[in-house]
Amino acid sequence: LKAKIHDVRVNAATIALSSNGVTIDEARLHGGDIRLDYFPEKVKPSDNDTATVAWLVNANHIVLDSVRYVMHMLPTIDEMDVTVGRAELKKGMVDTGTANVHAQYLGIDGVNVDYRYPTAEYMESHPVAEPDTVSSDAGSQLWTVHGDALRLTNSHAVYAVSGAKPGRGLDMDYLEVSAINIAIDSLYNRGMEVVVPIKQLSARERCGVTITDAHGTFRMDSLAMAIEQFKLKTVASELSADA
Repeated sequence: LKAKIHDVRVNAATIALSSNGVTIDEARLHGGDIRLDYFPEKVKPSDNDTATVAWLVNANHIVLDSVRYVMHMLPTIDEMDVTVGRAELKKGMVDTGTANVHAQYLGIDGVNVDYRYPTAEYMESHPVAEPDTVSSDAGSQLWTVHGDALRLTNSHAVYAVSGAKPGRGLDMDYLEVSAINIAIDSLYNRGMEVVVPIKQLSARERCGVTITDAHGTFRMDSLAMAIEQFKLKTVASELSADA
C-alpha cells in the first residue's frame, strides 16, 4: 500500500481511549494518490488472532476532492483505477462492536472508474485458490449498512477485459457508460439481504443506448430477487416491471 496525500485538515476531532470512541466534526482531504497491490497468496491466516476491540466512529462532515485510487488484485482484478472529483459524507457512523454502518448522506460527483478484469486464458492458467477451511466463528456478526441518501452524479465507468479494444455497437467485453447519475434513498444491506430503492437513474452506453430515467426498488435475499414498481425509459422505448 502506497499513499500520497497533498492536504488534510481536521477540526474538532476527539479520541476517547477509555470508551474506544472517535468523533470528527469536520475533515477535508484535498489531493490524494493511493495504490494498493494485493497478493492473496501471501495472506496467511494467523493461529494467534487476538480479540478485536470494538470502536465507535462518528463523523459529522467529511469532504474528499481530487483523489485517485489504483488497485491490483490478480487473479480477479487486473487493474481498477478510480478518480473521485468530490465526495461528501454527512452524519456518518461506524460501530465495529455492533457491526453497523450508517450514513445520512453520501454524495459523489465526477467519478471516473476504469475496471479491467483478466482474460479467460489468464484465468484458466491462474485459477482462484479455494480456501482450505470455512470459518464458522459463532461470535462473528453480519455487517448492517444503512444509507439514507446516496447520490452519484456526472460520472463515467469502463468495465472491460484486460487489453480489450472497443468494438462496434454493444461490446460485452468493453462496456463504457457515461453521464451516470443515480439517486438512492434508504439503502439497506445485511449479508445476503439487500434493498435498493432507486429514486432516479440515468446513463448513456458508448454504443448509443441511453437511459433517460429509471426508478423502482430492487430487493434480494438468500432465496429470491425482486423488482418493485420499476420503470425504465430510453429515447425510443419505455419498460415497466413488478416481479
